Amino acid sequence: MEHCLSHNVFSEVVLHGDDWLPLAKAEVQNIARSLKIVPAQVEVAYELLRLESVNGEESERKFRLMVKRRLLRLHRDELSNATTSTKKEELHEHYCLVRERYDLVLPNISPGGSWMSIALPNLQSKRLCGRLLPIAPQVPE
Repeated sequence: MEHCLSHNVFSEVVLHGDDWLPLAKAEVQNIARSLKIVPAQVEVAYELLRLESVNGEESERKFRLMVKRRLLRLHRDELSNATTSTKKEELHEHYCLVRERYDLVLPNISPGGSWMSIALPNLQSKRLCGRLLPIAPQVPE
């Protein structure tokens, strides 16, 4: 995220505007290419920056919908045969996991610190969206 900020790739209008739309695919590709990072990192950095400007129920709702649009695009294949209610449930679960991760990461980003060296707390589980979720890091075997 700090790499994106230091290169001034997100304009003030984009970060603090009222539209709350995800970045266009071409924008994501251009930023990723110029910073030599993958497009998913650009999207996450953008969403984290937008999350910092959430300041009420309405902006929270807009943020949630913006993230869910990206998640729908990301999981389109696996949700293609699901009913509308199932899609909504799955998207909500994906959103809860993303939001939990963002809530863990955002307070640990310090000005001048390294975005890539953030160490997440080693937690065993966390209550989120009404259920207990495991969030301990998975260790490869």
